Amino acid sequence: MLNSAKSLLQTIKEKLAPPPCVNGITLVKQLDDHYVLVNPIDNVGYVLILNKQVEPFMQKLIASLLRPGEVAIDIGANYGTVSFAMARAVAPSGTVYAIEGSPPVSDLLGKSSKLNNYENVIKNRNLAIVE
Repeated sequence: MLNSAKSLLQTIKEKLAPPPCVNGITLVKQLDDHYVLVNPIDNVGYVLILNKQVEPFMQKLIASLLRPGEVAIDIGANYGTVSFAMARAVAPSGTVYAIEGSPPVSDLLGKSSKLNNYENVIKNRNLAIVE
């Protein structure tokens, strides 16, 4: 009984402990095994740190609709969580255009693409799209 209580306490500590932060940036391993660099102060970054995922239903839906070799566009890509789901679905010969208007977030998306070996699949574009 004591061992299970210690194990539970350790699990709680791990869940509540903030991940390491270097120069204001945190590396998060998502539940789908993608790595994402985030700013923990940002709302989406904070959710990723806590939950290890954002929009899991959307990611599963996308994965079911896309096939290898196809082209996909993620407008408002943010840190790239949906872009990575798209990239996994269209790789190795497909392309994902990840459009993100915030230069610092777009930069992190590009670095995360390299961490996940998607630099040949994801074409990161720092653009704002307005109506």
